[in-house]
Parts: sequence; structure tokens; C-alpha cells
Amino acid sequence: MRVRRGEVLALSAGALWGTTGLFVRMIVKLGFTTADVAFLRMFFGALLAFSIIAVLRQSFSLPLWSWKYLLGTGILSLTLFNWSYFQAIKLTTLPIAVALLYTAPAFVVVLARIFYGERITLRKSIALILTLTGVLLVSGALRSFIT
Repeated sequence: MRVRRGEVLALSAGALWGTTGLFVRMIVKLGFTTADVAFLRMFFGALLAFSIIAVLRQSFSLPLWSWKYLLGTGILSLTLFNWSYFQAIKLTTLPIAVALLYTAPAFVVVLARIFYGERITLRKSIALILTLTGVLLVSGALRSFIT
């Protein structure tokens, strides 16, 4: 069985992503704030990305109109996302923070309905119900109904 490079990279990315919460917990215990951790993660991620571009000698020219999207989604929203996730890790348990993180697609479905008028299909409705059920199970909110 031959393992391809892409599969190894995908598995590595998943493993690194899955351990993010553990590292955040350790870094916060060292005295860093969640804002510090979010900034450092974004800073070193950008530094690594630009370093790879430089080493590979790839062109990094973007049309002027695309810079607002790069700054908005690439910097502002990712920084806010990281800060929110790290705050959840700090203030709740790790399973609850991760469960909340994975509600993002459900928010996309609801917000796409509100802002773009997209239909919520049967498949999307089932996904929303399963997402809500998963969060309720992980958070322990259903405990009073079960016992």
C-alpha cells in the first residue's frame, strides 16, 4: 500500500488541528491571554506562509480589489475566530469549545437564509437538528431529561 503525500499532509493537518485546544490551554496557563495566543497564531502562520511563498519563488501579486477581502476574511475574521475559539477553550471545557466550533456550518445555513434568501432544504434541516442535538449531548444540557 502506497501512501501519497497529500494523504499524509491531510492527516497531519487534522492531527495538528485536533491538538490546538491542548496547546491553547497550556499557553494560557503560562500567563498569555487568549488575544495573545490568537495574535501569535496568526502572526506566525502569516510568517510561515510568506516564507513558503518566498522559498518556492511564487508570485504574490493580487489585484487591488482583492486586498479588502484578504484583509477582511484573511486577517480580521480569522483573528476573531481564533480569539473566540480560544476564549471558549479558556472559559468552558475543551469538548464544549470544540462542539461549539463545529456549529459553524449550522450558522452558515441560518445566515445564508437571512442574508441571501437561500432555501433551507430537508437535508439542511436534518443537519441543523443533528448539530443542535450534538451540542446538547456534549454540553450535558440533556442530562436533566435523561435522568
